[in-house]
Amino acid sequence: LGHGILVQKEKLTYIMGARGDSMFIKEATKLVFGRENLNGRSMTGVPCRRFKGAVAKRALTPTKLAAVRNAFNEYIRKNPQEASPGKRTAQINHYVRELLQDINRRLDF
Repeated sequence: LGHGILVQKEKLTYIMGARGDSMFIKEATKLVFGRENLNGRSMTGVPCRRFKGAVAKRALTPTKLAAVRNAFNEYIRKNPQEASPGKRTAQINHYVRELLQDINRRLDF
């Protein structure tokens, strides 16, 4: 995927067949980081500004995020859509944040 991040070819082929950008980003992120490593993480590592005294969560590793971005750029190249590639890549952080929220919500129960 780049930046020294390697994944199994079968798994990469599986995520390249994702039906949409959101599913690709979420599956690629889980593949690169591992589901258990995403628990209690955030995109930036900055504490929540809404709640006073909030504790900062560990930020995601920038090199692994860059590998997910590289894989997504390849996915965009192979799966063109009406939306411009720039608009599609702008959604990466949004989709990763959604994934982190879902994982943290599921593991809290």
